[in-house]
Amino acid sequence: MTMRYMFMKNIAKLEAALASMPGAAQPTLVEGKWRAPAMSRRKVAELRKAAIAMGKEWPWDVANKNPEYKPPKGHKHERDQGLREAKIEAALKKQPALIEAHKKHRREVRAGKDVTAFDQILMTTKEKILKSRQNPANQKRS
Repeated sequence: MTMRYMFMKNIAKLEAALASMPGAAQPTLVEGKWRAPAMSRRKVAELRKAAIAMGKEWPWDVANKNPEYKPPKGHKHERDQGLREAKIEAALKKQPALIEAHKKHRREVRAGKDVTAFDQILMTTKEKILKSRQNPANQKRS
């Protein structure tokens, strides 16, 4: 005979089972070891159904938690899009000054401003080019 039919036929057993609740449905810690609950979840569910069918109150129902809505996380490139656009915009604002500095530097190298008048007289064109390439100020920037 299942618990449900037993509870439905015998009101005294239903009352006794309701009196042992909620302790009978919870595990207990005895001498550092956990013991299984006296009533399994299936038996507790049958007891609940029988109690409600008999018109008894069942105060141990736990309301479902309604979790707060969290928007979807999305893709990382979508989350970082604003930062990336701001970084690009800041770099574009610096660009005209960088281009002008680069052009000025290239003009100076071509004009041979790093070569002295003495070098102009004594050096061949190849030697002047080699000297300008060895100068760390004239190295290509990476």
